[in-house]
Amino acid sequence: MDANELRQLVERQSTMNIFDIFAILYSYCGELKFDGIYKIVRQALINQNVEHHVSTLENILPTQPNALEKLDASIRGLLVADLFDSNDLGSFDLQCWALLRAIDSKYDMGPYSLKQSNFSTASQLLNINADLGRVYPKQSSPIFDMIQQRIKAWVPPPPKPSQLRRGIDFGHYLRDRLFNLACVNVPQGYELDFGVLDSAVRFCFPPNVNDVRIALVPLLDEIKQIKIELFALDADGKKPWRFTEFVEPRKVADEAIAALQRLSKKGVTLVIFNELCMPQIVREAIAEGLKSNLFPNVKMVVAGSFHEVVRGECYNVSHILGPTGQELWQQKKMQPNTLMHYEAKVIPVLADLAAYDSYENISCTPRVVSVRDTPVGRMVVLICSDLLHDDPYRQMLYDLNVNFIVVPSMSAKVIPDFPYEAEKFAIRSQATTIISNSCAMARELLPARNKVEVSFAFLPGFPPLRWFRCATPAGPCDNHQSCEDFVLQLGSWPEGFDKS
Repeated sequence: MDANELRQLVERQSTMNIFDIFAILYSYCGELKFDGIYKIVRQALINQNVEHHVSTLENILPTQPNALEKLDASIRGLLVADLFDSNDLGSFDLQCWALLRAIDSKYDMGPYSLKQSNFSTASQLLNINADLGRVYPKQSSPIFDMIQQRIKAWVPPPPKPSQLRRGIDFGHYLRDRLFNLACVNVPQGYELDFGVLDSAVRFCFPPNVNDVRIALVPLLDEIKQIKIELFALDADGKKPWRFTEFVEPRKVADEAIAALQRLSKKGVTLVIFNELCMPQIVREAIAEGLKSNLFPNVKMVVAGSFHEVVRGECYNVSHILGPTGQELWQQKKMQPNTLMHYEAKVIPVLADLAAYDSYENISCTPRVVSVRDTPVGRMVVLICSDLLHDDPYRQMLYDLNVNFIVVPSMSAKVIPDFPYEAEKFAIRSQATTIISNSCAMARELLPARNKVEVSFAFLPGFPPLRWFRCATPAGPCDNHQSCEDFVLQLGSWPEGFDKS
């Protein structure tokens, strides 16, 4: 490849995206060490001279007669000359360093801080210019890796780049180039909070993912256990509402502690509670129990969610607690629930809402999607109906390869919508989806059924694993006596199921 060929290649590019130039460099300089590529880019930046860049690159490019033909036709790249001549050299220089740093460190600690670089004044995470997208380490699902060893007949084909990226504003998807990175564009109106669990937390989990045991704990049995605050009709004739506290919060806290102690004896590592069951007094009791080592095997608790007022705004918030009771991260609900008037009509405690359609009176801004790398995969918590909405953030989760989705829910009916959406994630990102639901709404809205399907787990390649939590929805709640705990052990999960 000579300078003219390289120049022609550059002139054919049309999308200004930093990651594409690295894809091009990597295509032609695959035998070079990554720091060698960085030196080339940096030298070109220092000189701001495209001819110097071309001649330098020409000297080290491997001699491949058909190099241009081998370049993936889907790579759109950027105008290298324009980028190197841009005024934003500091930002680009830092991004170059951050991207190569990510590659060299084998995506073990992302996203990558620039504090260790020579540019000590930079405290931002990589990609200062949000318009260029963001790069994060990719992570395969340890659960799906385990499943693949057992299921050879069902492995969804990876989506083609053209299916994942539409429009020049997204840039090139780097799955075929830089194998351990994911280029992500955060949609307008959303923020991405990405991180990796501290090593002290990761080491608390069993070293083999097959040994991880997960339990779902529907803590709320009946709506009448919760106090509800109603607000004045809004301009659309709908009535807002929110939950304020449990009627007997201490009793619920004691039930949660007892459940965690029981599950710890069964070797459970991860416990997931349902939506709207975890006011502050219950969550603090669990955190104190973790800190005091009352349930030594439990290392992570997805503490359901509850309505919380923060600086005058109400949110539906899920807190994720670590092995010593510390908050690992939190997730706010992004779409309020709407309760139709005919649904409220059959719920005695909601009789005041029976004349109106009503909705969960929560704030949905800012919409922050929190993603964490955990021992069971790249995890996101989506509260109830957030799983069902096909909003722009879903593409972001696909691109990040989020592969472990936890859904605290309080829904009267999870089938067919929840399994359908779980299957979408399974196909696009090989994700395992776990729904921890409460039977409270189902008991009120579906009293005629003999059994109510409440919580379930979706494993790629198998039918949903359903749990009939509420055995007698029309009668007195005797769930604690009639049903065993819903405990899943990842290593034995596929046994006894037919392939779908």
